[in-house]
Amino acid sequence: PQTRDEEGTGTMTDQVQAARHLGHPFGVNADVMNVALRNAGILEGEPGNWRPTAAAADWVKERELTNGRHPDPRQNPYFTQRKFDPEIIDAFGITAEDVAVAKLEVAAKRAAQAAQLKADRAQADAEYLASLNPPTPDTDAADSRLGLLHG
Repeated sequence: PQTRDEEGTGTMTDQVQAARHLGHPFGVNADVMNVALRNAGILEGEPGNWRPTAAAADWVKERELTNGRHPDPRQNPYFTQRKFDPEIIDAFGITAEDVAVAKLEVAAKRAAQAAQLKADRAQADAEYLASLNPPTPDTDAADSRLGLLHG
C-alpha cells in the first residue's frame, strides 16, 4: 500500500466516502466492503467493532456521534462514523477479485449463523415442548407386584 508521502499529495481529498459508497462500483454493500478493507490491511477488528490500521490512518476520517435524542443519557448510543478517501481502493490495490473473495466470506459467515440459529431454535422448541409434557413414571415398572402378574 502507498502512504501519502509516497503518493506525494500529503492530504486527504474532501470527497470521503463511507464503506457502502466504496462498495457501489463493485456492486456490494458495506458488510462486504468492510471485509474487503480488512483483507487489504485497511481495517482490523470485526463487524460492529472495526478500526483503521496504522497503515490506513492517513486515508480514514473518524467521527464519534450519538443520536442524542433520548432524555435518558444512558439511552443515547455512541458510535463511530468512518469515512475513507476513495483513492484508498487504488492505493491498497483492492480489485474486483478481492471484493468477490470478501463477498464469499460474508455469505459463508451468514450461512453458518443461519444454520446455528436454526439449530438453537430447534433445541429451544424441543426443550419447551418437553417442559409442557413431562414424562410420567411408568406405573407398571414402578410396582414390582404387577410384574409378577405379567410374567
